[in-house]
Amino acid sequence: MKQYKCTKSLSIQKYDEDCFIIENECMEIAVGEIWTVEEQTVNLIGGRDSIHLACDLNWIEIEPNTLNAYFEPTEG
Repeated sequence: MKQYKCTKSLSIQKYDEDCFIIENECMEIAVGEIWTVEEQTVNLIGGRDSIHLACDLNWIEIEPNTLNAYFEPTEG
């Protein structure tokens, strides 16, 4: 299981259960949070290249360049 630690805080747009943007709502990702790559999921928000990460009950989809800019691999 691949895991990544957030190295710079970032803000991600929130989506509802039907994958529509929730206006004016963002999820804050804090430095030090550990996120796990979920490779068996279907990417709902991003394109084919997006990466699905989960932390507790939350999940996000980000592009590889965002992953490289804000996260680093960690032992999992």
